[in-house]
Amino acid sequence: SSRRRHTRFRGVTGVQTCALPICFPVTISKVRFWNPLDHQRRVIEYVHEGKKTILMQGANQIGKTVCGVNLACAFSLGYQPWDGQETIFPKGQPVEGRILCTDWEKAAKETIVPKLKEWLPAGSYETKKNNVGVESEFFFRKTKRRFTILTYKEDTKSHEGWTGDWVWCDEPPPRDKYVANRRGLVARNGIMLITMTALDQPWILDDIALNHDPTIGIVAAVPIRANTHLTEDAIQVFEKSCTEDERVARIAGGWLQLQGRIWKSFNRDVHVVDDFKVPLDWPVSFQIDFHLNTPHAISFMAVDKYGRHFVIDEIWYRDWE
Repeated sequence: SSRRRHTRFRGVTGVQTCALPICFPVTISKVRFWNPLDHQRRVIEYVHEGKKTILMQGANQIGKTVCGVNLACAFSLGYQPWDGQETIFPKGQPVEGRILCTDWEKAAKETIVPKLKEWLPAGSYETKKNNVGVESEFFFRKTKRRFTILTYKEDTKSHEGWTGDWVWCDEPPPRDKYVANRRGLVARNGIMLITMTALDQPWILDDIALNHDPTIGIVAAVPIRANTHLTEDAIQVFEKSCTEDERVARIAGGWLQLQGRIWKSFNRDVHVVDDFKVPLDWPVSFQIDFHLNTPHAISFMAVDKYGRHFVIDEIWYRDWE
């Protein structure tokens, strides 16, 4: 209609000529829409269960960095934006955290900082650059919480003398850096999160992954295909670029260093013999082979007078006590 329509609203008379919406600047926080994958969700559960060391170990591209970034965000904001749940740190409590990565030039500048800015709510934090021009300090004025970024390239002494509530290691830390930062968590009974592909630092397998300490939470051997956001074509292209050994860690989510323990020269025609009665004077030794996702094994070996070892029995345990 070409007629003007007069509207009375609470004593204010106006002329309604159209119904155009009034728009205001809105900042959309990506972290609010995060939908964790199953293995990421298990890490979050371990946090709330009170685990003090949490290891997420698996293939490339399974969302390790995204998981760490979103937990750092939640710890700093005081709640989990994706589900509204409170964090393990009470509201009103100042919280200090650290993010550790391999180097400034690539890991920090090109991966960690961009991911933080991608997921953190804009305007919720302030940053400060270090002497190499990388934003290494993040401060959240509303909650008075902060975290800093350090790398494994720094001298171990620079990791000492710190007291905090949480540490996230993006990729496996050298043991001396781990111990230095672990020390800084003692006073506040803080937590350590390690997200990694097992390409190096074999000490983590023995000291953490195979450790039955109840304060440790393990999400291990996560394969690349656990990330349902990836296409099979893309995975296969990447898989073809890896060596057979690399595929164990990068695709299947296993431990690259375990590949050296596999006897690749094994030949059934040479190394398998017919059953025979073992002489009673042959000494027998045993070895325990621990596994993360398959039953543990105990092998018994008899040794003849020439020093040759014969496997004479095996025991498999699914649950090791």
